[in-house]
Amino acid sequence: MNESNISLDPKIAGIISHFTIVGWFIAFVSKKDDQENVYFYLRQTLGIHLLSIALYWIPTFMFFGGTLRLIGGLGIFACWVISLLGAINDEQRKIPVLGNFFQEQFRNL
Repeated sequence: MNESNISLDPKIAGIISHFTIVGWFIAFVSKKDDQENVYFYLRQTLGIHLLSIALYWIPTFMFFGGTLRLIGGLGIFACWVISLLGAINDEQRKIPVLGNFFQEQFRNL
C-alpha cells in the first residue's frame, strides 16, 4: 500500500504527469492504490517521456537524422497533446499506435 503524505486529485495528478519527468515523479509519489486514471496516465506519459529521450539520441549528422527527429518530434508532441486532452477531460484516452504497448509494458507500475 502506498502511504504518501502528498495527496493530489487524480485529475490533477494525471495532468501533472505530462509535464517533464519531474512532474511524472510528483504524480507517481502522490498516487493512491485505487486511482486507475492516475496509473493509466503514469504509464502513458512514461512511454512518451522515454520516446522523447530516445529521439534526442538520434544523431543529427545522419543523412536523414534531422528530418527523422523533426517528424518524430512532431509525432511525439501530437501524442502528448492527445494524452493531455484526455487527462484534462478525465477520460482514459490512449495515444495512437503505442498506447496499448505502453499500458502492457508498464502494467506493474
